[in-house]
Amino acid sequence: LFVIILCFMCLEGGNVGEYFTLNNTSGKLMITRSLDREDVSNFTLVIECRDLGSPPRSSTAQLYLTVLDEND
Repeated sequence: LFVIILCFMCLEGGNVGEYFTLNNTSGKLMITRSLDREDVSNFTLVIECRDLGSPPRSSTAQLYLTVLDEND
């Protein structure tokens, strides 16, 4: 049996932490407050995934999010 344990983290920049949270074990990204295009129209998140090996290996990915306008 071979088990791989991964750890996820958001390498924050700007206001990302005000709007999103990332579960560090599941990698599930959640919105923590309402998004309004008039306030912020897009986000760029850099997410890193790291294993617990020796030596540890990691990879990063950029996630681009665009907030669409809604008639409010």
